[in-house]
Amino acid sequence: MALLQGALFAEYVYLKDGQVIQGKIISEDQREITVQTKFQKKTIRRDEILRIMYGERKMEKIFMLMNDGTTRIGYKVDEDASQVLIRDKEDSPKESSIPKSTIKQMSSSEIVPLDPSIFVRGGVFGPVNSKGAKLKPAACVFVGSDLNFQWINNIRIYGEAGYSKNKSKHKNLYMQFIPIHISAIYDFALSHNFHIMPRLGLGGTIIDFNDGEVSKTRSVAGSGTGGLGFVYEVMDRHLYVGLWGDYWAMRDKSSLLHGYSGTLGISYRF
Repeated sequence: MALLQGALFAEYVYLKDGQVIQGKIISEDQREITVQTKFQKKTIRRDEILRIMYGERKMEKIFMLMNDGTTRIGYKVDEDASQVLIRDKEDSPKESSIPKSTIKQMSSSEIVPLDPSIFVRGGVFGPVNSKGAKLKPAACVFVGSDLNFQWINNIRIYGEAGYSKNKSKHKNLYMQFIPIHISAIYDFALSHNFHIMPRLGLGGTIIDFNDGEVSKTRSVAGSGTGGLGFVYEVMDRHLYVGLWGDYWAMRDKSSLLHGYSGTLGISYRF
């Protein structure tokens, strides 16, 4: 019985208004066809028909990663060795033919491209509770790489290392910071080119302290950061520039140091 049902409903009739009728063609002539569906017989004029597909060709939702890094979602109508025919909406008669040579990956499940990048940021880092050390703001630099998180949309994972050497109002006294952090950043795309990116990060910071009198001391502090980036997409999906403001907290065995950073960054995605 199952085999008979499979044979009975083997055709898919695509109409010009976007409808898709599944059934078995039981009669036809030059002007119209009659289709036996699961519930009724339906007569259709040939001038209403876009195409007829034979066999199990029900439209499947597909996800495509294109060679230029963009993604596309559609409903697959048909395909051959060189192209894929899709609809953006299942019930829309509008169809597009996409050459397979332009498709990097095609899947029935959602595809999240890695979009790896390298970036550099430079600006100012300032401790805010150095107390008697009286540390002054100083130049800082950060370098690193990031990529899309595969399991959650719009999340990027950043790995970065930085450097800043903050001198004091006291002669010969300074503190040197080398943070190494992993951060999660959420990409809010406000428009095609403008993005707001809040971030949270954890890691460690190497702190070298020199008071100008005794030997330099080194400690490793657990550290966290939170901040916000305002990013502009200069070159579509490749080149980004942005302003970042971050709060820092660094804790070693003896103290908790707070700080801030303001940086201008440039990033290139491959």
